[in-house]
Amino acid sequence: MMMGRTFKNYNFGNSWLELCELVEGLKPTPRWKIVKWLRQLENRVKINSDSSFAEGKVGIGGVVRYHTGGMIMAYSIPIVCSSNNLAEAQAALFGVQWCMHHGYINCDLAMDSLVVVEMLNHSTNLKVKESIDALRQIMIQLNCIVSHCFKEANQTVDSLAKFVANLVDPCMYFDWQSLP
Repeated sequence: MMMGRTFKNYNFGNSWLELCELVEGLKPTPRWKIVKWLRQLENRVKINSDSSFAEGKVGIGGVVRYHTGGMIMAYSIPIVCSSNNLAEAQAALFGVQWCMHHGYINCDLAMDSLVVVEMLNHSTNLKVKESIDALRQIMIQLNCIVSHCFKEANQTVDSLAKFVANLVDPCMYFDWQSLP
């Protein structure tokens, strides 16, 4: 009765049972999505990159893999940066630059920052314009495709980026056994 006075535009029913049924119907329906790392087409390498921006420390991490999933190289690097989007762009830039310098073309870049993916595909935020423009130039040379991936599919690089809290110098890894 009291709710009917407070919320005049809503019909809460005439009884406590009807109100309970209405509230039960408002519960969100859980939905699940399977998230996994997808293999690339043959003759393409995949770059997963991420950044960590916490407790006054900024780090970037990434993994470059063959189309079979085998690791080519991984990195965990402390950087100085003013925003999380710039850190995400720097993480991706390091990965694509490394691929370019080592002769890997036909790359697929996956990152969990939808904002940076949108910047790469459509528009640029002036704060990260320099990094985004540099990324775009290299991506053209490498026939690189950028895509968004869910954080759950990017856990390895998320851990590498967070590992920077324990680092002073950049770390590069060339096999799974040497990863922290």
